[in-house]
Amino acid sequence: MKKVSEEAPFGKGKNVSLDPALRQARQLDAQKVILTTPENLGLSTLVVDNLGLPSELIKVQAKLANVILYENGGHYERDFHCSKFGNPIILNFSQFQKSYLFLCCFLENTFATVVLQLPVKGGHKGGRLKVQYKGKEKAFENHLNSDQRFYLSAYYGSCSHAMEPVSQGWKLTFIYDLVWTNVKSVIPQDFPVFITAVNEIKQALAPWISQQGENEPGCNTQKEDILFFVLEEKYDEKNLAFDRLRGNDYKLAQLLRCCPFLDVHLAIATHKKTVTSYSGECLSEFSDAEDYSDDGIKQISEYKYSRWIDSTDVARNLSVKLDLKEQHVGPNRNLLTANGAKPDKKKDVQVDERYEMTIEKQYFFHGVLMIWPKKQSSDFYCSYGLDSLLDRMEALMKTVRSNQEGDFREDITEDLQKVIAYCCTEPFLVWNKWAVPAMADGELTFRLLRLCSALNAREEGLALLKVLGEDFAKKPKIVGLLRNETFEGIQNEKVAKAIAEFECQVTGTNSLLNCLKYNITQFLL
Repeated sequence: MKKVSEEAPFGKGKNVSLDPALRQARQLDAQKVILTTPENLGLSTLVVDNLGLPSELIKVQAKLANVILYENGGHYERDFHCSKFGNPIILNFSQFQKSYLFLCCFLENTFATVVLQLPVKGGHKGGRLKVQYKGKEKAFENHLNSDQRFYLSAYYGSCSHAMEPVSQGWKLTFIYDLVWTNVKSVIPQDFPVFITAVNEIKQALAPWISQQGENEPGCNTQKEDILFFVLEEKYDEKNLAFDRLRGNDYKLAQLLRCCPFLDVHLAIATHKKTVTSYSGECLSEFSDAEDYSDDGIKQISEYKYSRWIDSTDVARNLSVKLDLKEQHVGPNRNLLTANGAKPDKKKDVQVDERYEMTIEKQYFFHGVLMIWPKKQSSDFYCSYGLDSLLDRMEALMKTVRSNQEGDFREDITEDLQKVIAYCCTEPFLVWNKWAVPAMADGELTFRLLRLCSALNAREEGLALLKVLGEDFAKKPKIVGLLRNETFEGIQNEKVAKAIAEFECQVTGTNSLLNCLKYNITQFLL
């Protein structure tokens, strides 16, 4: 091995040098090594268990970086000193009376190093591994029976480390990078602080998440399931995106996006304030006189949320109203705009000389960050953004068809099952003409049938066709509505062709006939 290896450098990135005083070792690149043992040697599981990482939250893979050989005198000095971290961000979940300190300084998906020491004939003496973190140091004795034993050590990237000189024999180590494979964002550099924060956030949110419960397919997710933060910086609709957030907003979003149990979105909250000023003397005669202040001013506030951005920075079409008092967490950052604050936009003032009244409309814009339990995302989108959910499913289907990395077929099938279940439970909310204004007649049915065909989802497609032939008006909550507003059926030729495609590719004729006969009527065809 010594013949095919090269001198190992000291340092990382641009600060690399070949200095025996700092590091004396031989190195073999991972690309030159062929492992005949099982992949990863089970290292990922061993490390996750021993470091106490939440295996239900993060998926970890150990990737071989290089092989290092130390002979007599081999050593290395500390090659990494923890840099100063950025300003701390405090997450205050006021409902749960907890605050969390999160230090942010981000790097790649590699968050730790694993050292596997192999037994070598004759073993070695010396060569203790020393790891330091925030002033505390631990030395690992790895020379005892080193001719027979394997030794496994791991340390986070925020630790500094060194190795004392080998005083006798040879020391052979495999160096692995520990990679978080399912991370959705950039990993904070001080990983121990970060993983502690994630675990504590999960614990703090546990009452809220468990309160929402695991919805049955088709259950209507309530808007009360959402919590939101007001962002510190100012953003408008054109530049709102996760990768454009600044300062503490960026740090907060990165932390929450790394919590696999949360779905995280951005939005713009528009506070519309209507200010009515009365200068006459007959205020007491007004029916709403009690709403006016002593100086004759009445204010009415309305809020709406637009420009929804999901955690992948894709715009979504959602329509949700939120309760400021019940669903807001953290500082309000003037979301309840103080009197006298300068509005971001002001409409023309209306003057009613007849009633000696002036009406002015003011608009204030705030960026907000929304969170809700990830297990409820599909149900939430069914209730408040069905077209956006279909957009996402269709985009993932293109990934599956093109055989790109990551097969999302199971995820899409699960979402499709929830959508069909929701359609069967709440058909009028899905197919009345006000339900999804962005879709033309028959478009929703057409898109769902195409997904059923592509995923070979037989039962879901049959359930869809069956509910399309039902008399929605017989359901108690919608009695009295016009018949032509309560039936979907086969709206156009495009839907008919999608049914034929579903029949040819998935079901066959016999299974389809019972469902179709209810759709072929004067109201449904």
